Amino acid sequence: MKIMQRCFAAIALLSVVLPFSLAAPTSGAAPLAPDFTLRNLNGGSVQLSKLRGHIVVLDFWGSWCPPCVAQVPSMRRLTEKYKRDGVIVLNINVLDEPAVVRKFIADHGQFGSEVLLTASDETVVKAFGIEQFPSALIVDRRGRVVTRLSGGGADDIPRIDTYLSRHTGPGTSLHKG
Repeated sequence: MKIMQRCFAAIALLSVVLPFSLAAPTSGAAPLAPDFTLRNLNGGSVQLSKLRGHIVVLDFWGSWCPPCVAQVPSMRRLTEKYKRDGVIVLNINVLDEPAVVRKFIADHGQFGSEVLLTASDETVVKAFGIEQFPSALIVDRRGRVVTRLSGGGADDIPRIDTYLSRHTGPGTSLHKG
């Protein structure tokens, strides 16, 4: 009898905790995202801290990474789906020179969002503790890292989509009717 009570208690606890564990907003304990300024393919620059108030998806990728290449169409669809809700996707290229990135885009199509370059400078990659590619991080409207995904797993894009669908749309501060 006690075993059944424990099972029911565990199921009850999971039914309360599990929906919030998947990319849920976190308390003030979530780390503040390291600020950075990177240049884009047009020679302009983007500073992360200036994007506060928006949900930002940081997509670290490289043309040399087969899972990164495979994830491009999904990331493009995700970008298009949430663009009107004020979500900003920054595709941060790692270790490719601008000419390589331009050729990659010519061969594989536009990302649908800003492509930023790190070229040979790994400062931003190290600041975020990126060790696998692709890696995606979600930075909430307060500038805090609330989700980290790495390796291009089959559930990465659905997890990002779940977070964004819960935090955009009607009733959120960035919904545009």
